[in-house]
This record gives sequence, structure tokens and C-alpha cells, in this order.
Amino acid sequence: HTSPEEAQKERQQRTAERKTYLKRVCSRAKSFHRPSVSFPRLFEYLLLIGLDLNPARCKVPYIKDKYPEDAEVPRGVEQLCFPDASDWPPQACSDESGASSYCIVITHSSGTRKYGYCRRVQPEGAPICLPLAYCIVTPYKANHYFGQVLAELESRHGQPEQVLSKFIQQLYECPFPAPGQSLTIINPSTNEKIEILQRRQDPRQEETDIAKLLNLVRFSVFLQLFVTLLLERKVILLSYSISKLSSCIEGLCASLYPFHWQHTLVPIVPCTMLDLCQAPTPYVIGLLKPRDANSQFPIDYTNIDQVLVVDVDESR
Repeated sequence: HTSPEEAQKERQQRTAERKTYLKRVCSRAKSFHRPSVSFPRLFEYLLLIGLDLNPARCKVPYIKDKYPEDAEVPRGVEQLCFPDASDWPPQACSDESGASSYCIVITHSSGTRKYGYCRRVQPEGAPICLPLAYCIVTPYKANHYFGQVLAELESRHGQPEQVLSKFIQQLYECPFPAPGQSLTIINPSTNEKIEILQRRQDPRQEETDIAKLLNLVRFSVFLQLFVTLLLERKVILLSYSISKLSSCIEGLCASLYPFHWQHTLVPIVPCTMLDLCQAPTPYVIGLLKPRDANSQFPIDYTNIDQVLVVDVDESR
């Protein structure tokens, strides 16, 4: 038997070892969440994407407005922002039903990625969204935070154009805030500086995509997905919901930490880009299921080699 003094000394030693371990893990987490890019502004450009509902033009998405006006926008971004254009109007666009907020990934030929955080415009009290979507394109990976920025932007959608443009300009000129910091803008009514949209002190608290994924699919299904990614094979996720697909794919990629998915990544594939599913290289993509029960799925994914297909609505 050990004496009380020896037991106390052993407890103190274990406590010191645990504190050292926690400090080491926290320092790694902080370095992981430190932005890996150096960009002086909150975002590169902001788009307002509209949907032409003229039947003669087959519901074509288009760029209705952008800031700054001279921003160079890659071809086809509007298609990524409205992947469900052919199936418009959507169901009720709440966060639960799935058409309000989502993320797109823009991969350049150099391999660098930028992220487009999208939010549909929904009038207060209306059951469905307007055929309009804001899209913030930035090199920073912060789903939750840019969701807050978009929510603030959407809440000002009905303001006079001059007032809204001034607010967007101030957002554009702000740097991406560090953890615990806020955006500083000028209140137009008082002409005083105010702080809005504070980031959480610990960025890990902002990451909810893995939890959403695990709530939607059984753990055995998640393990299959995880192993498939480690083997660098193809993964297709299916859902009726845009935001559900986006969250699940973001959560799946985040689960790879400290590794990164280096291959093709398209959270929601537009109907005009379905041939991407036939690519011979590994990929992670999301496909929207047709809401009409009588409609056939746009592609036959059963003929694709070495692909794991998971329906996140059914968890199988």
C-alpha cells in the first residue's frame, strides 16, 4: 500500500502531465485554425445571383449584381449557386428543410480553393425563398462565421440601394477577424464606430458540420465513408436538401484532419455538370434527388466504378 503522501504526489504528477498534454493539444488546434492564407479583406467579392424564371430560357441562373464591380468571377459560378434551378421552386427554405444556407467550393487550375458561402433570400414570414441568393467568395474557411455575415446581409436586403451598398463596402474593407474579435463598421445614423458579428474565442466551437453528419447517418455508415476517403476513392452523397448535402460533405472532409482532401470536391453538383460523376479520378460530390417521385434520377450512378453512394436522408 502507498502512503497518503505518495498517493498525493502521484496525483499531482498525473495532473501536471494532463495539463502539459492539454496545452500541447490546444496549441496545435490554434495553429490549425490560424488562417493559412494572407488576404487583407473579409472576402474577394460578393455576388447576388438571380434565377431567370422565363420558361423560354429554362430557368437560367445569372449574376444580378456584384461587388466590387470590377471583380473577375470564374465562369459557371452562378450554376453552382443555383444547382436546383431546374427544380424551382423549392420546398420551404428553412434550415431544417434545407434550402437556406450552403457552401460551394471553387477550385482553380493551380489547385488552390476558394469558398463561396451562399444564402437564399427569404422574405419575412414567407414559406419559400425568392429566386435570389447572396454568395460571399473568400479564401477563408469559416462556415459558421460567414453564415452569420450572410444572415446579417439578408436582414438588410430591403434597405435602399445606397444604404445597402455602403454596408457591403464596409464589410469588404474589414479584415477577417481573429478569434474573439469583431467586424468594425460605422453606424450611418450616428457616424460612430460599432462592432458587429464577433467570432467565438475558440474557433472549434464554430465547427458543427461533423456533428450534423453523425446525426444524419449511422456510425457504421460514417466509418464506411471515412475509410473510402482514406483509400482515395469516389464518394457520392444524395439528399433532397441543399444545406444538408453541404453540411455533410463539409463534415466528412473535416473528419480527415490532420489530412486534407486533395481531389475533386463539389458539395452540390448542378444538373449542367452531371458528367463530372463519370470522372476517373477520386471525388467527393453531392447530388440532389428529384422531388417528384415519378422523375428518374438524372444519372445512373450504379454503373460508376469504385464509388460509395450514401443517401443521407435514409442513412444508407
